Amino acid sequence: MSKTITFGAGITLGAGILAGDRPHYYSGSSQPTDGSLSGTQNWSNGPSVPPGSGEGDHSSHGLIVGNNVNIYDLTGGSTFYYTGTITNIQYAGGFGLNFVINVTGSSGTANGSPSITWKIELA
Repeated sequence: MSKTITFGAGITLGAGILAGDRPHYYSGSSQPTDGSLSGTQNWSNGPSVPPGSGEGDHSSHGLIVGNNVNIYDLTGGSTFYYTGTITNIQYAGGFGLNFVINVTGSSGTANGSPSITWKIELA
């Protein structure tokens, strides 16, 4: 059974989100992995979708303004991630969505910097 839930402002949880998945969005933004980011930052250029994942609908991420999130570096061998709160979500035309996130911390070990493959996931 497939269900679609609309939260308002065109944000829909449905296609591409499977039962049990945490709400998430892939981003191709180039960001440093040295923990230097803090305050208001933008993650866009998405979705940068892992091959074969079957995802790609810009509106199916399930994240909303006010969510606390972890932003994981998907570079092979990396355990690095940032933490923060979504303060705005903007449509970025052919670049998918732009997530404005107040970055409050970081953790883990990176495998090179910057990274261009990120997963923004509900914390």
